[in-house]
Amino acid sequence: MATFPENLETIQKAVLGEDMRQAIHDAVEQSYEHGSEITVDSSLSNTSENPVQNKVIKGAIDNKVDKVAGKGLSTNDFTNELKTKLENAQEELTFDDIPVEESDNPVKSGGVYTDTSITRSMIASKEEGYDPPKTFGVQWDYSQPSTVLTRIEGAADFDNPSPATSLSGSGSSPFDDIAPWKDMKRYNIIDCEVAYSQDDAGYSETDYDTVVYIPEFYYFSKKDTTNQKWTWSISSEPIEGYEKHPGSGRYVGRFHTSGSGLGVFSKGGVAPLANKTRANFRTYSHNKGSNWWQIDLATWSAIQMLYLVEFANWHSQDVLGDGQNSGSVKNTGATTGAAYHTLKQTGAGGNMYRWIENPFANLFTWVDGFVASSRAAYVSTDNATFSDTTSGMKSAGITLPNSEFITGLVYSEECAWAFIPNAASGGSATTYIPDKVYSSSGVCVLYVGGHYNDSDYRGFFYFNALNDASYQYASIGSRLIYIP
Repeated sequence: MATFPENLETIQKAVLGEDMRQAIHDAVEQSYEHGSEITVDSSLSNTSENPVQNKVIKGAIDNKVDKVAGKGLSTNDFTNELKTKLENAQEELTFDDIPVEESDNPVKSGGVYTDTSITRSMIASKEEGYDPPKTFGVQWDYSQPSTVLTRIEGAADFDNPSPATSLSGSGSSPFDDIAPWKDMKRYNIIDCEVAYSQDDAGYSETDYDTVVYIPEFYYFSKKDTTNQKWTWSISSEPIEGYEKHPGSGRYVGRFHTSGSGLGVFSKGGVAPLANKTRANFRTYSHNKGSNWWQIDLATWSAIQMLYLVEFANWHSQDVLGDGQNSGSVKNTGATTGAAYHTLKQTGAGGNMYRWIENPFANLFTWVDGFVASSRAAYVSTDNATFSDTTSGMKSAGITLPNSEFITGLVYSEECAWAFIPNAASGGSATTYIPDKVYSSSGVCVLYVGGHYNDSDYRGFFYFNALNDASYQYASIGSRLIYIP
């Protein structure tokens, strides 16, 4: 009969069931007969010859790692050098400031954001995801004659807008989904109350006063004289370093003012009123009700700034066409029925910026809140105190240049929101700011825009302070504003 250890080995290695059964039988019998002879080591040993001994267990126990309080392992196999690099990784990583498609940087979006740039500020902005930019701006290098500005901030990668070129035509702008531009919509004012919007069934441009909303927005303006750069930036939200634009949060006439001294309105399909003084229009406008006024410099400047940041080009005639320039004044409403809010046209049809018809065509527009005295500029945003003298107005610290194409603007703390020229030398109809400024000695009032004839006398930045308060002409009209 085999020994006890031999029987155990047979049980472990047996292939045939008969061998295994016999080995089990013999081992049990031996255990019964010789059980009193089996001894077990009192301690585990690697050298014991005692068959009742698990040397494997002894070896495993000898190689175990003792537990250390507060640690999972007593040895840092993940080296201290690697640990330090991991802890410093956030500071050492760099993030793209260019579109991901153009980058070789491994720390980029990987295609998640395919239509924008993934920057450090975007990644760090919010735990829950991408935080859209809040500011959109342009920068002008006024040392160069180009009329094109550089887009910056949230607008840095935007393409140029494409105005419609016919009433039924389509257009597009990267600003169409961005406040405040997206909220520039048409409304009817009825009985001194904002009533129908352009989306309502009752909306009418011929039955009711029709206006365009200029949403409340905040602006930043800075002139860097060292580098000859000027920055304008817009935010729809109040943020540090930005001021509320005084011409925002109100409604401007979609059309030039029509009617007579007995009553004026902003409607389509009628002859615009002209050949009245600025003071006449001021009175007619406010006679409509306590919320109605003649358009002022603050409102006009708000529209200018919205246009400039969106199109990044001083040359508004090139961007939007000349507008209504047929040689004689035409009825309002030429753009009624347009499919898109911005229209580039030259001729009797007229042009349009975000529903504002012929902003610099058909008729010049008297603007309140500005007086020049011997070319020194005075401004005010207090509609209730507007007049045609400098009384109650603030000096802007700006001297208007002699009459010519505009080549420079000046920054003023009193009206950092305004576009008031101070240089007009060496310019042209295609360089710098290709609109003209006119000025004169004496006390002069302001009209802007353009009219139905000479193309040199029109543009979003045309600025005429040549005449005194008694001046009136068949090519000068006005535009209403409604301030809630």
